[in-house]
Amino acid sequence: MVTAAIPADATQAFIRLYNGSQSPSDVVWWDSLIMEEGTTDGSYFDGSTTGGAYSSYAWTGTPNASTSIAYP
Repeated sequence: MVTAAIPADATQAFIRLYNGSQSPSDVVWWDSLIMEEGTTDGSYFDGSTTGGAYSSYAWTGTPNASTSIAYP
């Protein structure tokens, strides 16, 4: 996990992800990537999560291709 603080007076912020390959034909996939605004870190979940801190989880659209929500 990486946590970054952006100064309050910042006008821009960027996040870059690299795959480290030396071949331009290599494909990279990023899974379970979370970016959230706030002052605390949250635990990973998606619409397929079972158990955990909440009573249920759901996809907001197409499963595995949309955002998710947790219900207390």
